[in-house]
Amino acid sequence: MTGAWWWVRVGLVCLTLLNLTLAMWILLESRHFYDLAGVNVNMPSNEHLLQDFGAMNLALALLFGTVSACARATNNGRSNKDQSAMRC
Repeated sequence: MTGAWWWVRVGLVCLTLLNLTLAMWILLESRHFYDLAGVNVNMPSNEHLLQDFGAMNLALALLFGTVSACARATNNGRSNKDQSAMRC
């Protein structure tokens, strides 16, 4: 694995963990998440919107996790004929 590709994979893993943490927080404790000063902007709580936002973050965590686990570096921007760009 090349140095640049290693950093891309580290970034994808960080995004996976961030989105997974946020998704679990919103889906399991949506009221606590809504009570944060930056989230509660003097509007009534919308449980459905919070659940959708949590599900979106869970989907992004799944996407970033899959890409970080399956993606492989290409040879100078071109994939090798013997190897595909994805190994999953």
